[in-house]
Amino acid sequence: MKGKEIIAAAMVLLLLLFAGCQGAGGQSTEDDLPLEKQENEMLEQDDDKIPISGTEGDKIKDTNSSKTGGTDSLAEVEVQSIREQISSLAEADSQDKTVLTASEPDATIVSFEEDSITAKGSGCKIEDTTVTITDAGTYVLQGSLHDGSVIVDTDKESVVRLVLNGVTITNSDSAAIFIKKSKKTIISLENGTVNTLADGEQYVYADENEDEPSAALFSKSDLTINGSGTLIVNGNYNDAIKCKDSLKLLGGIYQIMSADDGIVGKDMLVIENGSYQITAQGDGIKASNDKEEELGFVLISGGEFNIVAENDAIQAETKLLILDGSFRIVTGGGSINAEPHVDDRFDFGGWKGGSSTSTETDTESRKGLKAGMALQIEGGTFVMDTCDDALHSNGTIRIDAGEYTIATGDDGVHADTALVVYNGVITIAESYEGLEAPYIIIQDGEISIVASDDGINAAGDADNISLVVNGGAVYVSAQGDGLDSNGSITINGGTIFVDGPTNGGNGALDYDIAASVHGGTVVFAGSVGMAMTPGSGSKQASIALTFPKVQAAGTSVVLYDAEGTEIFRYTPAKEFQHLVLSSSEIKRGEVYSVTYGSSTIENFTLLDTAVTHVASDGSVTDKGGMGQGVFGGFPERPNEGFGGRPDRGPGDIPDGNPEDSFGGGRRH
Repeated sequence: MKGKEIIAAAMVLLLLLFAGCQGAGGQSTEDDLPLEKQENEMLEQDDDKIPISGTEGDKIKDTNSSKTGGTDSLAEVEVQSIREQISSLAEADSQDKTVLTASEPDATIVSFEEDSITAKGSGCKIEDTTVTITDAGTYVLQGSLHDGSVIVDTDKESVVRLVLNGVTITNSDSAAIFIKKSKKTIISLENGTVNTLADGEQYVYADENEDEPSAALFSKSDLTINGSGTLIVNGNYNDAIKCKDSLKLLGGIYQIMSADDGIVGKDMLVIENGSYQITAQGDGIKASNDKEEELGFVLISGGEFNIVAENDAIQAETKLLILDGSFRIVTGGGSINAEPHVDDRFDFGGWKGGSSTSTETDTESRKGLKAGMALQIEGGTFVMDTCDDALHSNGTIRIDAGEYTIATGDDGVHADTALVVYNGVITIAESYEGLEAPYIIIQDGEISIVASDDGINAAGDADNISLVVNGGAVYVSAQGDGLDSNGSITINGGTIFVDGPTNGGNGALDYDIAASVHGGTVVFAGSVGMAMTPGSGSKQASIALTFPKVQAAGTSVVLYDAEGTEIFRYTPAKEFQHLVLSSSEIKRGEVYSVTYGSSTIENFTLLDTAVTHVASDGSVTDKGGMGQGVFGGFPERPNEGFGGRPDRGPGDIPDGNPEDSFGGGRRH
């Protein structure tokens, strides 16, 4: 967090005043209790869990099925899967899946010869360079039409099938294909053909009140595109492909360029396989229905996507579900174009909590994957360079699997209500903040974060803000706070390495209410000015080391047991002066030694407390020393430095190997 230097200075002044009052005979009240004691009393009142309040539609629940988390933990939090909600609505029927060819026996053949049209068969009428399809049936379109259009205008019970058999249609002042009315239109892309649709930069409407069509391929009814041919769409006026009902893309090769959005389905956009090259001045792919909660979703179950969008790459007004696929995404010109961030969390009224924000407005959203209600990913590979958040939901985010390589000008992953990572490999190489949500739960997976502010930040508008780590491997390199919560932090398992800040105004660990470590292998390394340690409610012992001066990056810290056996080695990649170690290998009451560089701290005995603070002379205490957060009983805030990672190269993620952490330790 920013502004903590001001807070620390103000706290010193307040404590001096407080000391003067006490010397004058003043008595302390319950409010004057050290924060650690207040924390303990709070936890005694709420013995098993911190309640969690869900929001309608998010179905966030605390099952509390495991008690390993201790008094201040959320044992398990589940974000309901949206797969079942979407799959029944998105299912493609036999008509959608049937791919017709140019050799269909009963098809009407519509041939274009630049400025003329001929038709062999029934069901359509021709006027100059416009062909209007009036009856249900199959129509094969072929040839090249200059400044003309195809209009589908049947009754609402008719299914029309178009086979694009190497066709090029351009229109200077309207859509190339306008599906005005039908029950459903199905377009098949003939195998081995290249088909091109393009509109003009300006449209001419019969009535000045009209605004449709507004895309090179525009449909007012359900539209499905299947087959294995190529479709090139240049939306010069507005959108490239737009459907005002349900849009399903079930195969094909797409090359899309648009003045605004690339591919739009209103009620739903369903994509199964295919290849998509999209360059859009607006959004790349979107579902636009914001009136009906069950609609307005995007479902992607495979395909290759290369999306360069000025705004959001893939955006759903309600839910976005990705089951599989390969995605390369750039939004807003990439992370290099991010708006400057303004930290407004501290003013003359005091610390306001929450997180600092970008000056970017909602109308300029330039996110990678964005959902209005819920974002869920079950697989796929994602390479993303985004101006705004890479993954964003105004509700919940659930990550079940997938591989993510992210550079972003804002948050790597942001949810307004809850974020749960069940598995996956997430590498956030550049971000303002890595993960952010009021409730963050990491169950498993491999997560590596580089952040210019907080690495993982539990913050937002919620009653009970919390960060819970139950498993997985997490590495954080942060210039701000490493792990930060405006509420509580609970670590039940996993491997967590945090390289915190070098500045004294932030810490590798930061929390407002409570922090507990009950399991796992944990390292917090960073500056000492605002350093914090786990609270007294922790079941697993921790060692907090404060060094007499800032240690250079690359200085190894090695922990030995009483027999001289190395049980842990950590080689920070940054400067550091404070380091916290916690593991099941560390036992209360036992004797340890530490080497750092050429210095040694000999034979200190851990206290029977959650955290033993160790000074460079080997003395131990259950409190931080002067200048180390004891002002008024701060929860063991130790003064100035930076942290590091284990002996791995940049971008590597700790794998929990005993030789790399507690129980072994890699020797150099």
